[in-house]
Amino acid sequence: MTRDVDRRLLYALLAACIPLLILLLIGIVSPPGPDLVPTPHPDFDPMLRSGSGAPGSSLLIAAGFVTGILVIVMIGICMLIGVRETAKSLRRFVVAGTVVYMLVFCALMLSYLEFSKGGPLEPFETFGGFPVPSAWMLYGIWLFPWVFIIAFVVTFDDVYFPPESDARFRELLRAKERR
Repeated sequence: MTRDVDRRLLYALLAACIPLLILLLIGIVSPPGPDLVPTPHPDFDPMLRSGSGAPGSSLLIAAGFVTGILVIVMIGICMLIGVRETAKSLRRFVVAGTVVYMLVFCALMLSYLEFSKGGPLEPFETFGGFPVPSAWMLYGIWLFPWVFIIAFVVTFDDVYFPPESDARFRELLRAKERR
């Protein structure tokens, strides 16, 4: 019997989901820091404010980093689900794209940590009209999934849902209608 999905991909997806669930549970049961609780604004009564503008504790930043890496890994794994065994070049492309996406995320985190050190912002570093962390977010993290979307759309008919899969799907539909 042939399988539609490689079990290793399912196990890898499960291995990525478990730490995300643990991080979520930790976040739910952990009390918020005193800077994160909303308090009345001193000048505008109906408005609430929170935080000192601090970037958060190192534990919070590490949790965000791990969450981001795990989500990117899950995107890569989900892109590999349904790829035919014969499409080795697409598999390599998705794996390489996932690694590059993780590197872009690491660059975002490093630039954010550098930016959050504070101090005078002279010279205020910008790239493409934005502070460097924002530029990484907009031009890297936000735009990079388009690489995967375009690869998926271009290869869908040949790799994800080839004509023989379409024929088998239609055969199953006809068999169901006959019942």
